[in-house]
Amino acid sequence: MKILERIKNLFSYKQKIGLLIITGVVCGLGGLFAYLLRAHTYLADDPAACVNCHIMTPYYATWSHSSH
Repeated sequence: MKILERIKNLFSYKQKIGLLIITGVVCGLGGLFAYLLRAHTYLADDPAACVNCHIMTPYYATWSHSSH
């Protein structure tokens, strides 16, 4: 029980709230960053993920309209 009490007393109430807010902001911004980069498209086998790179747009358009 002494270890549990030491862990509880490690941070004050204000420090715990501050750490919770900072953690929430970092996680939220990380999720937004991953969404804006369209990172979820790389998890599938969809060829449209190639368009995420700005260099590949004309090549993907050519490939998608070709007979291949």
